[in-house]
Amino acid sequence: MVIEHMTIIINQDFPIDDQFDEFDLQNLDHENFIEQKTRVYISDEKQFEEIENFINYSENENCLLISGEMGSGKSSLLANWLNWHSMNRNSGREIIFRHFVGCSSESCKLSNLLSRLMQFINKSLNLNELVETTRMMTSEMIRLLPQWFSYIPEIYKFIIIIDGLDQLDSSDRAQYVDWLNDKYDQNSNNLKIIVSAATNTIPQTNLMKRNWKTLNVKLLANEQKKTIAIEYLHLFGKTLSTNQLNLIIQAKQTSNALFLRVLLDELRSHGVYEEITSKIENYLQSQNVPELFTKVLKRWQIDYNNSNSNSNSNN
Repeated sequence: MVIEHMTIIINQDFPIDDQFDEFDLQNLDHENFIEQKTRVYISDEKQFEEIENFINYSENENCLLISGEMGSGKSSLLANWLNWHSMNRNSGREIIFRHFVGCSSESCKLSNLLSRLMQFINKSLNLNELVETTRMMTSEMIRLLPQWFSYIPEIYKFIIIIDGLDQLDSSDRAQYVDWLNDKYDQNSNNLKIIVSAATNTIPQTNLMKRNWKTLNVKLLANEQKKTIAIEYLHLFGKTLSTNQLNLIIQAKQTSNALFLRVLLDELRSHGVYEEITSKIENYLQSQNVPELFTKVLKRWQIDYNNSNSNSNSNN
């Protein structure tokens, strides 16, 4: 009786016919990525307002490039703006597509990005008569993209968010952004395209040459670094002394959001409180994110070797 009762409840909450398709499963990767980026974020409402002004008041500009050095917080800005916008500014007449390159291996392929975009338009507007995009060649999807944009009724504002163009793989000239054609960039004021790319990369250089409107992500100020460090470590029941916190805040390299996040992740995973200061000093010898990752990889290797040694000695 208990098993039968539980089976009925499970079937009611999770119907057998309620299946996720591939599109839904891929969306989960992007939504999970957004959730990770919004756990601890010190909002800069000035930058939020710049994005809002672009969407609502830039009648002759349909394309916005968000630029900044690697790890400066471009993904976090877009993820947190999406949440802020949905709570504060969404008019109900907007359709927002989001694609975060790097949230999964498939997301780095231009074919996946275009397929998701077309399927999103299809599902959002119930255009069931359209062909199955997963069977298309990438070149065919690029050719048809302007036509798909034309399906969007003028009463809606269609906003496309593509984060991390510089992380697209090299096939199909993806990073040159030829597939995002300026001819339809300016087609209609109900189409707004927002992308991000790191400075001094192929996408950023090419889009600057095409005179895209640009929003530069600023590095973290000391007060922001302090708040992030305290709040992020608090999520894991960790705290730092005033001296330890000052070491982090005063370091120039922690103005980069990714550097700070990786450093904090290393500190929260270290169990010996008395060694925290020396750990901070060691990691701050890294002058940039790649150097910091090198130290983290060395630490992983040491931990792995020690784990294997202990395992062998117990056998």
